[in-house]
Amino acid sequence: MGSIFASIGILFIIDFVQTEISNSHWQRDRTLKINLLTLRDAVIQFKNDTGQYPRELTDITFPYANPPAYLSSGTYKGPYVEVFIYTPHGINGSNINPNPYVKSSVIKDHWTYSPTGTISFPYPTGLDAKGDLYGSY
Repeated sequence: MGSIFASIGILFIIDFVQTEISNSHWQRDRTLKINLLTLRDAVIQFKNDTGQYPRELTDITFPYANPPAYLSSGTYKGPYVEVFIYTPHGINGSNINPNPYVKSSVIKDHWTYSPTGTISFPYPTGLDAKGDLYGSY
């Protein structure tokens, strides 16, 4: 009888651990999507205001009174991003929200940006917790 309860207990623990891992994966996927969409929206707003894409991803974080030097006066209305509560200063104090799968303090490890306004991420690859391709984000 004791071995039956022990077996049930072990199965319960295995199920609990698998559920927690799945939930953690789903939460990181959700955070990745939110952070990516936030950055993409900020880049689009930057272009709408200034007529050009930012040269660097960090250009969307400059304060209103101190825009990137290459912009003509009066067009910049940033900063265009605010960091979320769980990352009070973004990646290495940049105000850029992180890719939750990356533990680096280098922005380029989190996000790939081209001056044509394209933002993507180098990691993760494959399928997310829901079975969608990360590349479709």
